[in-house]
Amino acid sequence: MEQELLYEIHSIMAATAIGFCRIAPTFYLLPFFASGNIPAVVRHPVIILLSFALVQHFHYELLTLNKINIALIASREILIGLLIGCLLASPFWIFLAIGSFIDNQRGATLSSTLDPATGVDTSELARLFNLFSASVYLTNGGMNFILETLWQSYTLWSPGDNGIPNLVPVLSLINNIMTHTIVYASPVIAVMLGGEAVLGLLSRYASQLNAFAISLTIKSALAFFILIVYFGPILAERVMPLSFYPEQLQRYFVK
Repeated sequence: MEQELLYEIHSIMAATAIGFCRIAPTFYLLPFFASGNIPAVVRHPVIILLSFALVQHFHYELLTLNKINIALIASREILIGLLIGCLLASPFWIFLAIGSFIDNQRGATLSSTLDPATGVDTSELARLFNLFSASVYLTNGGMNFILETLWQSYTLWSPGDNGIPNLVPVLSLINNIMTHTIVYASPVIAVMLGGEAVLGLLSRYASQLNAFAISLTIKSALAFFILIVYFGPILAERVMPLSFYPEQLQRYFVK
């Protein structure tokens, strides 16, 4: 009786560890579960409890497999978790890229351009846009979408199966991120470009004018003025349409 109980506990712990391999990469890529927002002592227990809750519905006898097979299953779970994390994090990456693009054009990340080794990795506007999109996503039931996507992934790719996701659509995901970044940042970039062109014309007639030094201030003022007009009614409404929904996971399933 005790041996059967120990065997069952060991089997559940092993299955939970395999579930951790899929859920942990997904959570690591989401901005609201990043180490800067939630400490590891809180994040890891949440992932373990979620792994325990989900894996119970897909119990798998790992103790009957050898080490190589277990390593292959764990690698497959990590690959699936990374795919789900990239799909769920795509709207946040779009807003992160929008903020980085605007800050780069207004000169806020000039240190990174001149010295990439010691410059800033993420600009302040990029962090603001990233966390703003995350807050809008969670306010509109984003956590339910995450759990439903994980549940759907276990339905499509059970830990005991041998199939792997179709990674070809990921290339279109990268193209989608870059396209939306350029489109949504273009109004601000266009206004800053126009302001810099005007300063360039003024410097032709006022040789003492330091157009470069003034352009940083002028472009920042123009960028924030456009963002005040553009950010609320436009960008805030684009978070959910850009989000990934559980039913879209079927595109990556290969029988």
